[in-house]
Amino acid sequence: MKGIIFDLDGTLADTLPLCIFSFQEALERVTGIRPTEAEVMQYFGYAEEGITKKLLPDNWKDYYDTYLEVYISNHDMCPEPFEGILEILNHLKSNRVKMAMVTGKGKDTADITLDKYGLKHFFEYIETGSPKGSIKPECIKRIIEKWQLKPEEIFYIGDSHTDIIDSKSAGVLPIAVSWAVTANHEKLAAHEPHLIFSRIEDFKKWATG
Repeated sequence: MKGIIFDLDGTLADTLPLCIFSFQEALERVTGIRPTEAEVMQYFGYAEEGITKKLLPDNWKDYYDTYLEVYISNHDMCPEPFEGILEILNHLKSNRVKMAMVTGKGKDTADITLDKYGLKHFFEYIETGSPKGSIKPECIKRIIEKWQLKPEEIFYIGDSHTDIIDSKSAGVLPIAVSWAVTANHEKLAAHEPHLIFSRIEDFKKWATG
């Protein structure tokens, strides 16, 4: 393998419950109304600014600022990456495999989480999301161009069926992972990824073998 691009939430760490809780808690603080999980998740694919604009268009800035406060103060809900992830990243780095990150998170929260986990140094490039909706295929294509590799020499690792769709759109090989409680293994499999792993141990054997 020559290059691997990682998703963040639900792939490297169990951060999706924190994201959902933060949107719920922040909106309740600003408006007194707590959205359901489904109301929040329907807008996943947008970066956080976009989600707050969808849920509270007239006062999204206060909502967004409160979201960041809640996200930071409650990050100990997921204090570490998934067990085994650091070992995998260290192995890939020591073997000079090119690594990048493409996440739908906005830059603010991506920076918060990557700094907390000390993961930034693993990734040559980090591409974050857009408040206007998913831009993962464009982000992946930018990394392909920077690396000057063939798309089929690059794997994208993600926990969502949209990651599979976006990977195929960009021409890279999608690897689906379902070790997060928020992942749907059957839905991932139905979108026919190149490979699928439900356990980090199995992914580790593939990545370090």
